[in-house]
Amino acid sequence: MVQSFAFSGGVAEWFKAAVLKTVVRKYRGFESYLLRHCNN
Repeated sequence: MVQSFAFSGGVAEWFKAAVLKTVVRKYRGFESYLLRHCNN
């Protein structure tokens, strides 16, 4: 497992992309919550 990470140069980029997608998804959910909360 560790060796595959060491020899694969794209893992860091893939990991950053995955984290970014998760953060954006959470932010969008939070944003929609705020919009619903303010409109009511």
